Amino acid sequence: MSRRRRSQYESNAGRGLEIVVGVILLSPALVLLYGGVLLAWEMPADAAVVLIDFALLGLGWSLLVISYRLISGRGRTDGGLLPPSAIMFGALAMLVGVVIAIILGIVQRDVIMIAAALMGASAPYYAWRLAKRRRKVD
Repeated sequence: MSRRRRSQYESNAGRGLEIVVGVILLSPALVLLYGGVLLAWEMPADAAVVLIDFALLGLGWSLLVISYRLISGRGRTDGGLLPPSAIMFGALAMLVGVVIAIILGIVQRDVIMIAAALMGASAPYYAWRLAKRRRKVD
């Protein structure tokens, strides 16, 4: 397997910063998990409540895993915190946000919103490229 050169955005941030960010991410992870458990115990099992509960628990669990990987220093074998499929999902979610912002900007005739959305359009593109490159390495 050939080693590829990492971009500046994939380089090591330093162990101290990883621990600080991991501890910071731990707080919202625990709050989301607590909210999901509390919601499951206190609210009736309506479809909307179950959907919101799964979203809270899923997001909380994801943040908890990322926080653990940052604090413990045990990342993935490819050096990242997230699998390529999660990065691709995030890229698609960002792209949907960009498209919605452009549509809203057109409807509201807000040039600043359209310009900001177009500037943000590069993020999903580069996230997708990163995920594809990591998938080739796996």
